[in-house]
Amino acid sequence: MSVNPKEEELEESNESLALQPAPRKDPKCIVCSAKAEYCMRGLPKNTYCTECAEAYFGLLDYLDKLGNSQES
Repeated sequence: MSVNPKEEELEESNESLALQPAPRKDPKCIVCSAKAEYCMRGLPKNTYCTECAEAYFGLLDYLDKLGNSQES
């Protein structure tokens, strides 16, 4: 039984997406527990408030703004 390689890749990516936790509705900063506004790219659980994001990363361009997926 041969399977199309593209189908296998799609199945694997769907499985990896299913394993990732859904973002929380009211995320908190992992440093100070304030309301989070940013997260690390590819790591939605690593959320930061503006002050902690600026302190730890300097440039906010390295982070994703939470809720940005609806605004394209």
